[in-house]
Amino acid sequence: MSGHDACGPGGADPDGIRGGIVARLEVLGLFSEPEMARGMLELFRSSCSELLESIAQAVGSGAAEPCRTAAHTLKGTARNLGADHLGDLAFALEQCGGTADFAAAAAQLDEARAEHQRVEAVLAQLDAELGQSS
Repeated sequence: MSGHDACGPGGADPDGIRGGIVARLEVLGLFSEPEMARGMLELFRSSCSELLESIAQAVGSGAAEPCRTAAHTLKGTARNLGADHLGDLAFALEQCGGTADFAAAAAQLDEARAEHQRVEAVLAQLDAELGQSS
C-alpha cells in the first residue's frame, strides 16, 4: 500500500508515509547502500524546505508562475521519494498557481507544510536506522 492509499482528508498516517518511502528506497536498491540512501534523504529534506519557502513567497507576493513552477518541482521531488500525499498536495498547489487562486494556494500550502513535517519525522527515523546499518 502506498502513502497515497493511506491518506484521508486529514492527511497521511505516518505508517503510510514510511511505507511509500521504504518502497521507493527498496526499488532503487538503496538499503544496500546506506550512505547513498542517507544522502538522498538529506537532498530531499533541503530541496523540500527550499521549495516550500519559494511557494510561500510566491503565494505571498501573488506570483502565479513561480508558485506553479516550485509546486511542480515539489510534486516530482515528493513522488520520486514515495511521499505521495505530499506530492498530491504539491499538485494541488501547482493547479492553484496555474489559475492564480492564491486563497486556495494559501490553504493548500498550510496542508503541504503539515504533511512535510510528518514526512520529516519519518525521514529522521529512517536516517537513524540507516546510520546504524552503515
